[in-house]
Amino acid sequence: MLCRAFDSIFRLRRHLLILVAVSLLAGIFAYRYCEFSPLTLVLEAKTLRKGVGTVTVEQGGSRGSVTRTFEIQDDQGQKTMYLVELPAGSLKSVKVAPLAPSGQFSLDRIILSNDATVYSWDEWGQCSRRTLRQGVLTREACDADSPVLAATADSSVVISSLSLAESGKSQPARFMVALVAALGVFGGGFWLFRPNRGSSSGGVVRSFAVRSAWLVLVMLYAYQLYLVNRYAVDLPYEDEWDYFKASALSQEFSWSWLLAFHNEHRIVLTKLLAWVNLKFFGLDFALQKILNMILFGGLLVVLVRFKDSVVGRDSFPIFPLFLVFLLSPIARENHLWAFQSQFHLVLLFSVAALITAYNLKIDCSSAWGTGLLMLLAMYTFSAGAVFAVVYLSCISVYVLSGIARGEVGLGAGRRFLLIVGSLTAVGMLLLFHGYVTPPWPPPRLYPTNFRFWDYYMNIISFGFGFSTVSILPGIVCLLWVLCPPILLLWRRETRWQPATWQIVTALLSILAVLAAISMGRGNFGEPKTSRYAEIGFMLIPYAALAWWLVVKDGGRWKIVPVFLWFFCFAGYFNDWSADKYAEAKQIDLYNLECVEGYFTGIGDGVCQGRTTPQDLDRAKAMGARFTRQFNSNRDGGL
Repeated sequence: MLCRAFDSIFRLRRHLLILVAVSLLAGIFAYRYCEFSPLTLVLEAKTLRKGVGTVTVEQGGSRGSVTRTFEIQDDQGQKTMYLVELPAGSLKSVKVAPLAPSGQFSLDRIILSNDATVYSWDEWGQCSRRTLRQGVLTREACDADSPVLAATADSSVVISSLSLAESGKSQPARFMVALVAALGVFGGGFWLFRPNRGSSSGGVVRSFAVRSAWLVLVMLYAYQLYLVNRYAVDLPYEDEWDYFKASALSQEFSWSWLLAFHNEHRIVLTKLLAWVNLKFFGLDFALQKILNMILFGGLLVVLVRFKDSVVGRDSFPIFPLFLVFLLSPIARENHLWAFQSQFHLVLLFSVAALITAYNLKIDCSSAWGTGLLMLLAMYTFSAGAVFAVVYLSCISVYVLSGIARGEVGLGAGRRFLLIVGSLTAVGMLLLFHGYVTPPWPPPRLYPTNFRFWDYYMNIISFGFGFSTVSILPGIVCLLWVLCPPILLLWRRETRWQPATWQIVTALLSILAVLAAISMGRGNFGEPKTSRYAEIGFMLIPYAALAWWLVVKDGGRWKIVPVFLWFFCFAGYFNDWSADKYAEAKQIDLYNLECVEGYFTGIGDGVCQGRTTPQDLDRAKAMGARFTRQFNSNRDGGL
């Protein structure tokens, strides 16, 4: 026995040494890989013929050339942005092939940028450089050390002399990246390969597979967090400009502003986050986007806790593979828009409320927990009111039936419903007190109109990854969602189980929220909207859990959740590109140029069609971080 103990210690020590070596290699690779900031090439062009654009990059050393292609979709001569991300590293030249035959295209502007410097060439080839110096944005003519742009005989454009000193990352930043990479590999490897005592060989394989699934989920989340950090721009977007209106956000805390409606919503927590951001970080919108991604991670954690409460911790081991789809860039709008914390929070509170509502012990503490979580959801986003109505209806049916069957005490059931119902009713009354219908939305679209169902089916299918505008995928997705709760309610042995009503409530609430969105936004005409995908893709883990409840004791029918996973995989197959993140960043940078133009005295202060000069001046006076890089020439400066 003593020999076996020493042998086990020796093997463990050997495995740890191997893991340490692999972690160090990962850190070294990360240190070398992040030596340079990646470059982004932007072409602002007009074309009269569709086709494929080609960019050839000559790399330094002996690494040869790399080709990037992009689709040219316009043939009407409209000004269009084409964005190409170039490999990080030492580059010799970048060659842009003609976008169309001679005379059928023009390049209005070419932009080459990294995290520190932006080079821009106008249609006459004049070069300017924009960079931050001691926190102040500086724009100047290019000098002799700048990249050189030249046209060739075949109408190609070549950018050479790319020895950009600004593209190199600092040593501390590289060491930090290397440290994170090494620790991540070590932690992931230790967790993945840690021994299972007393497990058979089959159990070890199963445990390894399950841990691998969870590790993939964590890695994908870390990758999404990296993308948000890389592409986040410190600049307001759309509704966030309203922070700078009169009687809006300020250094002084204002209850009236905090509780006021924003369109149809009371977004109390989103406004509170903005105020805290202003007080402690000067209203850093890029930082808020990173925080929002952390909140989204909280949603994933609560979903895992919900799974444990529905089917048990050790049951349904492939569940993390269904959460993978939630980490697709399909919800990129919510991840790159600081204002969208309301989506993450309303879903987080709604899932948490499901856990407390169907606790095996119906008592006052679970009632207060459920009611307060529903209140938080309602005052986070208008979808919270829909969640509250569906939850209260389903909870009432479940508790009253339990009382009728003698499984729930009359007094405990009454107290539970009284507390939850009272909190919900009071919350609803206060929520809609003083509500005035906003003048801008189009007329509501009701289920009596076929266009409602067309929009509804498309918004459902988009949550499953199907971007084609068609009613058929939505019908198939709806069948995947509705069949398991119907079967669970049909069977006598599962009809009144808490897990059944947890999953029934979850699915019905998401379908109801999507129906409310279809009523309020259906006349906009575009159902495949990124922000609403975050609501729709909640149907994936909920439907997976529902199917598992149906088939868990069904032998060969356990294959059904696997079919559901492959169905979702088909929908999300081509939706993993980060290109849309890069495009969103470039649009933000265009809007930043508009703000820059105003403060330098050459712009009118109307950016995104939402701002006024007074808004920008107030942002400057408040000390918002995005304005600190500009020296204002307005009224002698602020």
